[in-house]
Amino acid sequence: MRTRPMTMQVEKMRDQCSEEATVVVTCGANHCCFALAGLAVGTVKRRLRHILNIPYFAAAFVNGTNVCINRVLAKRDRLDFRQIVGFKGAEAELPRSIEVSSLLRSYPELLAIGQSVKALRLDAEHTVDLLLKAVGSFIEERFGQLPKKEMLTIREVATLLACSYGEARERMLDGRIRAVKDGRWCRSRIEWVEGYIEKQTIKPVCSRSEMLRPGPVRRSVAGIKTDGVAGKFLQNRKN
Repeated sequence: MRTRPMTMQVEKMRDQCSEEATVVVTCGANHCCFALAGLAVGTVKRRLRHILNIPYFAAAFVNGTNVCINRVLAKRDRLDFRQIVGFKGAEAELPRSIEVSSLLRSYPELLAIGQSVKALRLDAEHTVDLLLKAVGSFIEERFGQLPKKEMLTIREVATLLACSYGEARERMLDGRIRAVKDGRWCRSRIEWVEGYIEKQTIKPVCSRSEMLRPGPVRRSVAGIKTDGVAGKFLQNRKN
């Protein structure tokens, strides 16, 4: 396979590497050498993420062995990033359940975590909290800190709104949900979806009993002269 053209940043990093500290890094068709000895795999993944197009769910292999991101690289190591979970092309439009099932098949440790949490026999709320915490720790240990996703696909917007794909797409295309469209590519942001939800939130209204509630009773003012204009007026009101 032919490698992609090197960027200026790649050329600069390659020129700075020394013979002793050189680490060979590959990701798909990309194959480069860098001065990375002494750095953790997670640090290398963050620095080269955009240069080598390293996906988040790319597993790290050092000299052919799958390692965690805290593994420190030594001189002349071979670091290979392989995406064994996920989809190419239209992956964003595929159901999330397919990617989850792929992740479970690739990492049986996740099933073991679920079974160990289930064995504790906790209530539903504590079970979910503990399971999310354990799975999150495992994923970050393997793939690094979860990146902040800036743009949302139509399917992800539909998931947030608990509606169908078609309903979410229609709301994005007619402007009810702020979105960016270029050809068939259509995306939104989490804050734009939250703004739509805020505008559509039903405001509380007063009940009928509250609307018919009488106003406060006015107290009589002391010190009014009975033979004065105010006193005569009040006397006539009583009669």
